[in-house]
Amino acid sequence: MKKLIVYYKVASYILIVIAGILSLVDVFSLLIALANPIMLLSVFILTGVIIYSFASFTFFTRSIQNGRQCKPNLKDWIKVNAYVSIAFGLLVIVQNISFFSSPANMNEVLKQVNEMQRQMKTPGVATSTIMSTFKTILYFMVVYALLLLAHIFMTFRLLKENNHLFGDKPTQD
Repeated sequence: MKKLIVYYKVASYILIVIAGILSLVDVFSLLIALANPIMLLSVFILTGVIIYSFASFTFFTRSIQNGRQCKPNLKDWIKVNAYVSIAFGLLVIVQNISFFSSPANMNEVLKQVNEMQRQMKTPGVATSTIMSTFKTILYFMVVYALLLLAHIFMTFRLLKENNHLFGDKPTQD
């Protein structure tokens, strides 16, 4: 159990930092989505991941570390947004597997980037630089998705084991 808590603590701090960065991305995505309503679904999913990260971090710092009571609705927030986060994690992993399994996908990305550079009349960046940056981002997203999924399953276990910490009357801060 102690090892689980240590892993959970490390994962929680990593996820909260990434969630802070993603919250900035989410705000800008929301502004873009106002002009393109189709993007609202991806903004909603990203918001769910961010809310899960902050809610589970609150659960960890308040209940697991300090043994204090939490409001019952925090557990609901964690669970609902965990399901959205599971969908996000699985989607990221499946998309990256399909992307790396087909070299045609990478060639298509290169063509689109080159076309955008021509349209914007900007000096071209080396194709190898673009692809290495793109691959690095994709690998990071896979690692992030795996960490997120592992954290979610640890959270479900901790929620079940610490159900007594979700009382009707939380202690005062």
